Order: sequence, then C-alpha cells, then structure tokens
Amino acid sequence: MTTREPNRSSRWIVVALVLVILTAVGAGVVILVSQKASSHSMESLSSAFMREVAARAEVVTLTYLETGPRSLQIVRRLSRGGRFDGADDAALEKQFRSLLAAHAEIEMFNYGRPDGDFMMVKRMPDGSLSTKRVRRREGVAESIWQHENPAWGRSKLYADRREVAGDAYDPRSRPWYKVALEKDGLGWIDPYIYYSDRMPGIACAVPLYDSGGRLLGVVGADIGIAEISRLLAGFEIGSTGQAVILAADGSLIADPAFLEEGSEPVREIEGADRPELVLRRVEDSPGSVLAAAFSQRPSNFAAGSDPFTFEHRGTDYVARFETFPLSSDRSWMVGVLAPQEELLGPLRRDHRITLGVTLFCLILAIGLAAVLVSRAAGLEIELLKARTVEKQQFIEELETRNAEMERFAYTVSHDLKSPLFTIRGYVGMLEKDLSRGDDERIEGDLQRIHSAAGRMAQLLDEVLELSRVGRLQGTHEEVALGELAAEVAEHLDGPISRRGVDLRIEPGLPTVVGDRPRLLEVLQNLIDNACKFMGDQPRPRIVVGSREDGDGMVFYVRDNGIGIDPRYQEKIFGLFDRLDLAIEGTGVGLALVKRIVEVHGGRIWVESQGEGYGATFCYTVSGMTESGTDERRPGSLKEARG
Repeated sequence: MTTREPNRSSRWIVVALVLVILTAVGAGVVILVSQKASSHSMESLSSAFMREVAARAEVVTLTYLETGPRSLQIVRRLSRGGRFDGADDAALEKQFRSLLAAHAEIEMFNYGRPDGDFMMVKRMPDGSLSTKRVRRREGVAESIWQHENPAWGRSKLYADRREVAGDAYDPRSRPWYKVALEKDGLGWIDPYIYYSDRMPGIACAVPLYDSGGRLLGVVGADIGIAEISRLLAGFEIGSTGQAVILAADGSLIADPAFLEEGSEPVREIEGADRPELVLRRVEDSPGSVLAAAFSQRPSNFAAGSDPFTFEHRGTDYVARFETFPLSSDRSWMVGVLAPQEELLGPLRRDHRITLGVTLFCLILAIGLAAVLVSRAAGLEIELLKARTVEKQQFIEELETRNAEMERFAYTVSHDLKSPLFTIRGYVGMLEKDLSRGDDERIEGDLQRIHSAAGRMAQLLDEVLELSRVGRLQGTHEEVALGELAAEVAEHLDGPISRRGVDLRIEPGLPTVVGDRPRLLEVLQNLIDNACKFMGDQPRPRIVVGSREDGDGMVFYVRDNGIGIDPRYQEKIFGLFDRLDLAIEGTGVGLALVKRIVEVHGGRIWVESQGEGYGATFCYTVSGMTESGTDERRPGSLKEARG
C-alpha cells in the first residue's frame, strides 16, 4: 500500500464514521420517542393478559363444576316425568350409576327422603361403584352396603348391619339437604375434605318433585375439585407464574402447588372425637409469594379491577384478583400472579424487535454506504486484530510453558540434590576410612555411594521418560485393555506372587485407540503401586476393570490396601511427591501416569474413603484418529478381543 492509499483510506473512514454518528443520533431520537409511546401500550397489554388468564381460570372452574348441576337437572326432569315414584329408588340408582360412568368429575350422588331414608352411589378408588342405603322402619335404622366390582360381573352384598336410629346417617340433617330446600332449587355448600383420600370436594343439591308437585326428596352431587388444580397448572403465565382459585375467606380451593410431592390441600384442626380436616388457607404459608400478594390486594377489588404490583424477596411481581359468582349467594375469586419481568419480558422483546425493524429500514441506505466505504479499511483492521490475537495467544502459551519449565526445573534440582548430598557425605567418610585403613567401613561407604548413584540414575531416567511423554509421539493403534492388563500381570508376576495378591482382570474390558507402550506404563505403574501400598492386608486383592459413567467409559485399578487420606488425593500426582518415604519409589510414577493420560485426552483421579479403606485409581482415555483413517469420536470403544 502506497503513502497516498493510507491517506485516502483514512479520509473515507472519517466520512463513514460521520455518517454512522449521524445515523446513531437519528436512531436515538426514534428510540426515545418510541419507548415513551410504547410504555403505556405494554402496561395495557399486561393488564389485558392478566384479565384473559383470570377469565380462562373462571371459565375452566365453572365448566368443570357445571357437570354437577346438569346431572341434577336431568334427574329432576325425570322425576317430574314420573320416572321415579319416591318409594322405589332402584330406577334412581340406575340413573346415578349411568351419570357416574359419564362424568368422571362427580364422585358420588346422594338421595335423601323426608322420612329419613337415604341412598348413596359412590365411585370407589378402584373405579367400581358402591351403593349404600339407610331405611328406617319402626324406629330402627337398617344400613346396607352393596359393592359392585366390574371384574365380578355381578353385584355382591358384603355388609349388612342394624343400628339404633339415632346412630344412622340422617340426610335431613346434612347441609346439602337443607340448602336445596331453602333455595327450593339448586344450592351449593362450602367446599369440604373427603376423609378417605384427604382431597377437596364440593356438593350441590336440588329438591325432587313428582308430576303433581309432591316433594319426593333431595338429590345431591359431590364433585371432586382436585382436578381444577391440574387444569390451572396447564396455564402458561411466564415460567413461574400461577393462577389459583380461592374462597372469600382465603381458603385455597385450587392451586397447582398442591400437585407437588409432599403438598396437600388440607390442614388439621382439633375436633371433639378426631382432628377435623379443612381446606388450607393462604395465611398457612406466610412466606409464600401468594400470601404476599393476597395480603397486599386492594380492599375494594372486584371483577374488572386492574392488576397491582408488589415486591417479594427482591423480585417485583404483578398480581390480579377477581371475584366471580358460583351461585346467587356464593362467590369465589381467581388470583393470577407472576414476576413482572417474566410477564413484560416477552412484550419488551417484541417491542425491541419491532423497533429494530424500524431502525433497520431507517439506516439501511446509510449503513450500506458506510460498509462499502470502509470495507478496505475494515479488512485491514480485522487482519491486525487477528494477528494481535494470535500474538497474545502465543505469548500466553509461552508464559505457561515457561512457568511449567520453572516448576519442573526447581522440583528436579531439589530432588536430585538428595542423592548428591548422600554421595558427597559418604565420599568424605570414605576419605577418613581410607586414611585409617578400616576395610569394613570402606566397603559400607562404597555400597552407600553406589546406592545413591543408582537412585540418581533412576531419577534421571524417570524424569527423562516424563519429559518425553507428549513430545515424542508413538503409533496410535487399537489397544485391547484386557490383553494389556494380562501382559502387565506377567511383567509384575514377581511382586504380585511375593505379596500373595489376588489380581482379577474383569472380562469384557473394552478396546481403545492410543499409544500401546504408554498405556501399558499406566497399568503397570498403577498395579505396581497397589502392590506396594497393601500394608498388612491379610488377603490383598487388586481388580482391573471399567464402568460406564455419564461422560463415557471409566477404567480403574482398585485395591484393598492402606487407602489414601482425602487431603492428599490431589498431591500424590505431583512430581516426587511421596506420602510414605519408607516404601521404595521415586515419586515419579503417578506423575508419569497423569501425563500419559492427559496426552491421551483423559483425566485421572483417586477415590478412597481414607486410610484403611483401600483406593481406586480411575482414568479416562479419549479415542484418537490416525491420519488417513476414519475419524473416531472421543471415547469410542469396542468390546475387547479375548
């Protein structure tokens, strides 16, 4: 590039920057105006969304409960048409069974007569139907249960008992019977809890008249309302929002939280004979977000009231409570609440998308011009950035290697000094023994000097071997670990036999791709170490095996030796780190194993509960790809041959 070309490029860059700045200023003005105009719009959309959810919850609840009144109206029309005469309730029982089969929401039908006779048809937990009758004759109440199991193909009478009249169930004293006569039509009672399954229910009832207007009795339907909680759980109100149905006093009628394990919609209060089961109330969970919303709701809220915001444990929420009529004299309320960010977040994202499209259309022409003008300069800048990144990566890699080299050099020099000090000390003692002519001590001095020199040579050889790992690449091939372990067992037959170790190689060890001599060194070092650190174990045992883990296959060498304190389970893989100096070794073996495993793309660790509990050395190996062969996925395995 000539001197004139950089100047020309610089002028074009300045022009492009000016155009971009002007575009940014114009875009900023558009954003401010649009943001101000859309703020009110998002609040309106939020309010409309809450109203829609509340309306859906109301419709779902009333639709679910409507099966009860509809069924009762069918029975009522049949009674006026002369289908039931009041004395013979067999036809009524048949109708109850038909309605229970058609409506899973209804748990039971009740029928009470003015003379105190009673009939109930109830759905049992196994899906079968049971009928209970109470008849009063001459002051004595007779209760008969009849249970029908569809698998039997017939009815079976399984209980028949007589009781004092005052002890039998009297429908005339029950709320559902009384409310139907008071209303002279459809009446509802407050929700209650079934003692059998501790689940909530509600009952509605109507009086039955014959064609002449004579009262035959009262028929009621009990509806299980636990299913409403499941229906509300299907509402999408952000990711953590919820819709609930409550009574006016704060009793929870339906709440998706009831579906969570360990939660139930009941609480117990003291009763005369046994604890009384009642619906849970909002205040029973004082730390919940629902309790916070309920306590801060407007005192004069009603249908159509606006949502309100509140703060709970550092999070802003939006909530709405609306009442809706269950009957002419009974109302429930629906509550909807959600974190404000979850509710408005999608609206804000939609607004930003719309705004982005507008801005894109606004700056398209200027942006294209700026891109074309600055293309040449941009390419040069990108090239400089790439070179800077590469240079920085090279510097960081060089610093890392230098730091590793410093640590390596310090460790090696430190541990090599020990045999040098030994040699130098015994050379001095040898000079003195030579001058005195003490042949016995001279021989001892020479043996110690020879031993120290041998140890230094061993240290140097192992350090040299460690330095070669990863630097000198061997041939990568398929290695059957079962065969490799058997070969190691032959190499170490001496120490294994002397110690009396029971070495077990699990069948079915897989095949991996790697450097066979290096992988042999891994197993040889781990098994040799296990033999050395058996302690006084009377029945020493070593197991070589593998197991499936979440990330792939894990290989292990397990022993029942002296174990390893958890404090030292990382330290043992360091160079020259030895936990027990009384046991022979240089402290290089595990460092060499760690280096080989890492070069093969794996990792190594030890599992031990502590001293006396044995140790398991685990490692992984990733499959490698030979040049010119099909690529293998890391950790790809085959069943071992043999």
